[in-house]
Amino acid sequence: MSTQISIDNQSGFAYDFARHRRVGRSSFLTGYRHLFGFLLTLALVLSQGFFCPWAHADNFPGNGSRQTWLRANDQFNLGNALTQQGDNAGAIAKYQEAIRLYPWDSNYYLGLSVAQSHNGDLRSAETAVREAIKLKQDWRYWNNLARILYSQKRYSESKAAAIKALNLNPPIQEREGINKAIRVVNEKLKSVAEHQP
Repeated sequence: MSTQISIDNQSGFAYDFARHRRVGRSSFLTGYRHLFGFLLTLALVLSQGFFCPWAHADNFPGNGSRQTWLRANDQFNLGNALTQQGDNAGAIAKYQEAIRLYPWDSNYYLGLSVAQSHNGDLRSAETAVREAIKLKQDWRYWNNLARILYSQKRYSESKAAAIKALNLNPPIQEREGINKAIRVVNEKLKSVAEHQP
C-alpha cells in the first residue's frame, strides 16, 4: 500500500512538474511575442523619421535634397560626438564634411565654430559663426559670436553681438547669462578707457 502511495506521489509530482514547465514555457513565449510586437511597433515608428517626408519638416532647412541633408546630419552627429570627446580636430573635419554635403544648415556652421574655438582658431570660428548668422538669425549664434569676439579682446563688437542675442528672445534661463556677459564687457570697456591716454 505504501508503495502505491509512493508511485502516486511520484506521478503526481511528475504531472505537476510537467504542467508548471509547460505553463512556464507558454508564458515565456507569450512574453517574447509581446516583446516582438513592441519592437516591431517601435521600428515602424522610428522608420517614419527616415522614410516619411513630413517627419523632418520642422528641421529641414528647405534647400537642396532631404536625403543629402540626412547624410550630412550623420557627419554632423559624428562631429558632435567627437566634440564631446575633446577631439576638436576630428570634429572639425566632420563638420566641414557636413557643410560640403549640405551648406544650408546653420547648425553645421555653429558646430564648426565651437570646435574651431575650442581648438584655438578664433578667426576661423568667427567666420563659421558669421556664416550661420547669414543663414538664420538665432540668439545662440549671436551669443557664440559675442564670446569669440570677447576672446579676441574686441569688446565693443562683443557687446553689440550680445545685445543682438538678447533682442532675439533667448530663453529666460539664458537671458541672465547674456546680461552678465554684457556687464563683464562693460567693465572691460571701462578699464580699457581708463588706461588710454
